[in-house]
Amino acid sequence: MVGEYAMAQEGASTLHPSPILETRWKPFVHGPIKVNFDVAVPGTNYVVLGGVARDSVGDVVVSTCLRVLGNFEADVAEALAMRHALSTSMESGFRKVCLETDCIRLYSHLSKGYAPHTAFGLVVNDILHLARRWVSCSFSFVKRSGNCVAHKLAKLSLSFHDLRVWMEEVPSDVFSAVVDDLHFLSE
Repeated sequence: MVGEYAMAQEGASTLHPSPILETRWKPFVHGPIKVNFDVAVPGTNYVVLGGVARDSVGDVVVSTCLRVLGNFEADVAEALAMRHALSTSMESGFRKVCLETDCIRLYSHLSKGYAPHTAFGLVVNDILHLARRWVSCSFSFVKRSGNCVAHKLAKLSLSFHDLRVWMEEVPSDVFSAVVDDLHFLSE
């Protein structure tokens, strides 16, 4: 199912189906910060994560890169990337977010509020627990082509050995992807 899952502060949840599967990044029309994230698995002993938060007009409010040591399955790594992006957004002071993923399995479990008894499920449960601390937190799915900025940030994480966070900007290596998204919005 394609759509968006919203969690209210009271812990209630509702599912709002969307008839269109997005192939490009679009701002969240209701004003919350939209957070995209991605992961790359370049080796066998670590994964690299990237995340970007943007406002309702597409301006970057925070971006991040992180290298995590360990050997993770792809879906666990995607969940770790979401948890990292969610935590970074929370630490940046945002209280209303839409977390957008290109991992259908992660989106499916979050939208159902279900976490299997696996390593993947432990991270999903952690995300759901963190999401309850927000005034508003929703989840949406986008095709990989709509997640380019986060993907480039994940790849850029290869250049660093520790956490990087940029407030109201992205590294120059990623700037063109942000401009591409904004150009698409103006068409």
